[in-house]
Amino acid sequence: MAVAYSEPWRQSRDSDVHRRREKFLWFRVYATFGLLTLLVGGTAYYSAPHPFSLVLLLMIVGMAAVLTRPIVGVYVIMFFTLIGDNATAAWYPFAKNMSSSESIFYMGDGLIVSPLEVFLIVTTVGWLLNYQDRLGQRVRVGRQFRRGTLLYPLMGFTFFVLYGYLQGMRTGGDRNVALWEMRPLLYVPMFYVLVTQLLTTRQQYVRLFKVAMVAVFVHAVFAINYFRGLPAVERAELESLGEHGASIHIDALLLLVLALLLIKGCSPALRVGMLLLAIPCLVAYAMAERRAAVVALVVGIVMLSIVIHRRNRRAFWWFVPITTVLGLGYLAAFWNAQGSLGFAAQAIKSVIAPGQLSEADRSSDVYREFERYDLWYTIRSDPLRGLGFGRQFYQPIPLPDISFFVFWQYLPHNSILWVWIKTGFFGFVSMLFLFARTVQRGAINVARIADPNHLALAIAALGYVVMYIVFAYVDIAWDARATIFLAFAMAWCGDFGNLEQTEELAEEDVEPAEEASADDSEYDEPLAVPS
Repeated sequence: MAVAYSEPWRQSRDSDVHRRREKFLWFRVYATFGLLTLLVGGTAYYSAPHPFSLVLLLMIVGMAAVLTRPIVGVYVIMFFTLIGDNATAAWYPFAKNMSSSESIFYMGDGLIVSPLEVFLIVTTVGWLLNYQDRLGQRVRVGRQFRRGTLLYPLMGFTFFVLYGYLQGMRTGGDRNVALWEMRPLLYVPMFYVLVTQLLTTRQQYVRLFKVAMVAVFVHAVFAINYFRGLPAVERAELESLGEHGASIHIDALLLLVLALLLIKGCSPALRVGMLLLAIPCLVAYAMAERRAAVVALVVGIVMLSIVIHRRNRRAFWWFVPITTVLGLGYLAAFWNAQGSLGFAAQAIKSVIAPGQLSEADRSSDVYREFERYDLWYTIRSDPLRGLGFGRQFYQPIPLPDISFFVFWQYLPHNSILWVWIKTGFFGFVSMLFLFARTVQRGAINVARIADPNHLALAIAALGYVVMYIVFAYVDIAWDARATIFLAFAMAWCGDFGNLEQTEELAEEDVEPAEEASADDSEYDEPLAVPS
């Protein structure tokens, strides 16, 4: 009887507490927006007609949202990093230093921090302040931490990256160049930790993957619009469109589309949505003419075929023959063709028949051959310790002057051997171990996941890592856009399959009074695996 009378009283007390908290919350919201309005208004008055004040407003609002709900930072970092491109949108500020004069968020020559790095730091601070995104309640940080499967290999690689910086400074390297070189490498462990700590459900991983694909679509639209705005003469002389690593993200989208079409039971809405996103991406892909990306995509399709042979034999036996016939027919038709339609054939030709390439493609390959010789010469000069960041690789064979690319003497096309030069032999080995461990965990994921949509996304994540390795061997790959997506792909390969156990442990860590809301129940279904 006492229990019957005590329940209404407890509910009334909880309702009063909830109303007071909600009232105070709205007061803080109004006060915050009032202060923001005054700040942005004053900034706009002094900075007009430049859009600096608008960017500042977006950044402040974003930082406030991230501190309140740190998971927002993960989505912001992924989306705004992937839509930018130094080649087609020099004004875009997110991955540029605030000291870059061409950026619309230019603040001063001495401010060598980018908005991307600011959001990485703010998201980390928000997480460390005990905000738990899924439950909306405070928990203890020590019990909240979840060690990702790839955390130790990543920490080992990061250690040697920091060693490379010290080695470069010790041997007279340029400090500014060293910081510019190594920063994208440090984004990988930072973003990996944030993803594995803040994404606590499989649905959140899926949602972030969709955000990434939408960002790739937006970037493609920006690139096409940039191309259309060029004068006819510049269009005709344009050799490529976008940064070196931009096409590898489109590879991931195309591989995802193929996986969705070949795996039985995938969501029709997801299939149609990704197909629509892929249309402008294919146009931008053809305009970019990145031969390394085409070779990487072929390797990704081979990997997909192996998975389909295991998971859907019927699809395998029609997909592989048809793809082979169409591919051979395309090669025969465009073997000697140039331009956007023939660049894929030229990419394959560069692998199987490099002697038949055009003069322009042959000169590009000769440059890479000379560069590869210089890289091995540099490695042999100090194979154990390496040169360190901030130092130019040696050029016993002088390379043609391509000084329009500021760091051409620091960043070679072979991004795999570059790691050896900068971090020494053990840094190179730690990178290889990290990639091998990621591929191993990703293959286990693909073998065990039963949900069709999750399987398609897992194939795309694993495929991105594999294609990134292929691409990095022949082109510049360690940039901000690529490393942010690489960190997420690593988290998917290494930790997506462990989310069921992680979610149970996270629920045990919450205090009895801090229970999850009923709205989260739909994300807590166990991961189905075949027996």
